Amino acid sequence: MALTPKEQAFVAEYLVDLNATQAVLRAGYKVKNDQAAASHGYRLLKKPSIAEAIQSGRAKKAAGAELSAQSVLQGLMRVAFADARKLFGADGELLPPTKLDDDMAGAIAGIEVKTMVVGDDDQGGIERTSKIKMSDRMRALELLGRHLGMFEKKDEKPPADPLDGMSAADLVAVLARLKGGGDVPGG
Repeated sequence: MALTPKEQAFVAEYLVDLNATQAVLRAGYKVKNDQAAASHGYRLLKKPSIAEAIQSGRAKKAAGAELSAQSVLQGLMRVAFADARKLFGADGELLPPTKLDDDMAGAIAGIEVKTMVVGDDDQGGIERTSKIKMSDRMRALELLGRHLGMFEKKDEKPPADPLDGMSAADLVAVLARLKGGGDVPGG
């Protein structure tokens, strides 16, 4: 069953923050107050066609978020594992940016080229200086490591307390032995 334009607006607004009351208000439904909006939102969420549209919209959002997360990880890997040797050709000259592969180009934070005329008019020449600023490799490695959980401290359990599980009578006996200098059980 097709949705009405208002129902489509409700679905779109609901997907923004998953708040049915606010979605009803933003979609333009005429309601007396927030309580009426909440009731109407609840009724709309129960309609199978709207529930299906919301489920479809959430699936699309999730797929888009996954691609985005994957792109971020790919970008971090480009920076973390960039090989500066790929900036140069076999002759040792810096390659033009159009000749760099995607991984190398993605690892560059900036390029600065200065061109100067040197010498006099008869024997003058052009001197070109290029500066390549690479993205922060250590930061990229740190972020990748965090993503993989490599830097999380393992849950270390404190040493077992020898008094755990002892009854009150046993604890009193231990204290008495400590005052008298006797052996302590488990100690």
